[in-house]
Amino acid sequence: MPDKFKADEAERMGLVSKMFSDETFRDEVDAIVDRLSKAAPLAIGEMKRNFVNAENMPLRDYIELETERHSRTGASADSREAFHAFVEKREPKFQGR
Repeated sequence: MPDKFKADEAERMGLVSKMFSDETFRDEVDAIVDRLSKAAPLAIGEMKRNFVNAENMPLRDYIELETERHSRTGASADSREAFHAFVEKREPKFQGR
């Protein structure tokens, strides 16, 4: 891999998932932050831990840990709130539980 490369090359290589122009950068970042701020904090936290562990653990151990986290998150109050909000066609109100 070359020491330096352009943004479009980084995107093509899969090193970045999105590129924004200087003109739209702030609005695009604000939209991402807004979307993340509405997500279930418990699920976001577990996803972050999964990303960190995926790099440092043997696959078998990682899958076991990720499965435990997925089960725990799926049984949470936030998961039930997400289901009810979907059925009732409203925005969920997550509490991190």
